[in-house]
Amino acid sequence: MKIISSVLLATFLTFTSLSWASSPYGIKKIPIFPMPLGYVSDYAELIERDWHSRIRSLCRELEDRTGIEMIVVTIESVKPYSHAREYAEKLYEEWRIGTVQKEKGILLLASQKERQAVVVLGRNLLPIISKPALDILSERHLIPMFRNHEFGKSLYLSLIHISEPTRPLYISYAVFCLK
Repeated sequence: MKIISSVLLATFLTFTSLSWASSPYGIKKIPIFPMPLGYVSDYAELIERDWHSRIRSLCRELEDRTGIEMIVVTIESVKPYSHAREYAEKLYEEWRIGTVQKEKGILLLASQKERQAVVVLGRNLLPIISKPALDILSERHLIPMFRNHEFGKSLYLSLIHISEPTRPLYISYAVFCLK
């Protein structure tokens, strides 16, 4: 009898939650995002294997050196969202990129169907990576990426461009002795 009541309760809860999620009573259906696959989540299968490993290495190096978590995601479409920016911001929050406490994360998302790519920055990176730098990144790498179909190369170069302000400056100097 206990087993039957447990099965009935589980069935009831499952049916109830499914009907509420899709009901016309104002309860909004929440889209489910894919699970992260590490530094590179290539769900649209746009990145060639060698570029995939280069991108992963660059992301790992940046996190080891600075604590900044940089993630690259490709998807087929941003639906049900209307723009890649909205999808990327929700995904950034859902995956907790850069952790909530530190706010040091970078998400680079490319959507194949909409031909859109966006960068989402954690709050603590906004003073480091400027809007003009992101505009240049978009013009040089992200917009051409959809024309030339070199997704791996373009995403890799984009990550180098984004991470450039975090690299230490090495000042070399020479000492001259005059007689």
